[in-house]
Amino acid sequence: MRKTENGLQPRKLTEANVRGLPPSPGRGYVVRDTELKGFIVIVNKKSSSWGVQRDLWQGPRGHRRFVRSVRYTIGRVGIMPLRVAREMALEAIHQIQQGIDPNKPDVTTTLTLKDLWKEYEENLHARGRAPRSIADFVYNLRYFKDWVDLTLEEIASNRIAVRERHKKLTRENGPYAANRAMRALRAAYNLALRVDDSLPANPVIAVTFNREKRRNESLGPDGLPDWWRKIEALDNPIRRDLHKFLLLTGMRRTAAITARWENVDWKRGLLFVPNPKGGEERAFSLPLSGYLVELLSERQRENELPFEGSPWVWPAISKSGHITEPKENKRGLPPPHVLRHSYATLAKGAGLNEMDIALLMNHKLPGVTAGYIHETSLIEHLKACQEKVTAHILKQIGND
Repeated sequence: MRKTENGLQPRKLTEANVRGLPPSPGRGYVVRDTELKGFIVIVNKKSSSWGVQRDLWQGPRGHRRFVRSVRYTIGRVGIMPLRVAREMALEAIHQIQQGIDPNKPDVTTTLTLKDLWKEYEENLHARGRAPRSIADFVYNLRYFKDWVDLTLEEIASNRIAVRERHKKLTRENGPYAANRAMRALRAAYNLALRVDDSLPANPVIAVTFNREKRRNESLGPDGLPDWWRKIEALDNPIRRDLHKFLLLTGMRRTAAITARWENVDWKRGLLFVPNPKGGEERAFSLPLSGYLVELLSERQRENELPFEGSPWVWPAISKSGHITEPKENKRGLPPPHVLRHSYATLAKGAGLNEMDIALLMNHKLPGVTAGYIHETSLIEHLKACQEKVTAHILKQIGND
């Protein structure tokens, strides 16, 4: 029988034909079946094996590309009957036609970007991340909507396209949005790398991130009196008190507007925040100064008539039942996050050290020592710190 470059001329593989094949004197050869394309027998010096060899193509319909030639060994000739080998060959060929390498059927290179995004979202849920953080991650998929059906290998093999996408997003959506999108892609791809280290390197390494300037906005002592007068002039007393509360606690907007009365500990002067940024594992009790306790007490009393039975500290006529977005910035007032910056600056001016400020603002403490510090045991100390901050701010306002 005439030999080809990789073995003997194709022929119908039968038990008799295979038994009659001469052993290989060297590295082995293959004989292809003429009936089932891709079905082969691999002949070595001392034994032979049934197998499959087909080209692997991946990608969405109309955009498929050649990945590699796949050879998959099914079983030993003489031990596995030909009938069984053919059935298993059919299964393996079907897998290859679906873009899956049967040697590693669970390989993540067959995952599409849409699949990966879903897996990372589930990972965030499992880690107890806050709903807002999860929503922010999911939102970033919109920047890759034309890539959702591409496999990870297709994306990773075209780093230039990833780099150009970052540049495009920078032009059309701004430098910060472009960076956020690429950080989301990098994080999700890194999750896949932890599962399958045969994946190509993270393609985001090709991206040169835009320079980001840290926001340096703060009311400062000079701006506080004017801000306070504008707040006092607001028609809505609930919104008025919310802004005061944000300044005097430094709370993040989302955590503040979702505060519930059931989480206020009046006796100890604490507000429990069950789901702050970072998720439930970052839950903490916020110490309240005497001024803040009095503000909340008055707010609860005034809420009774228009919002009787409402569980929300800052109720509103809205779908959620509470204030969702402070809109006073249209009147020349700064957004809530500026108040958080202002709180940190004013707390430092009140004489607090950086660790106490971090604990009051529920920032994650750096270093090994942080793991030994339990803020629950420092509540009385932190309450005293909060009193100092409130007194300092009110003095700057001229309301001490």
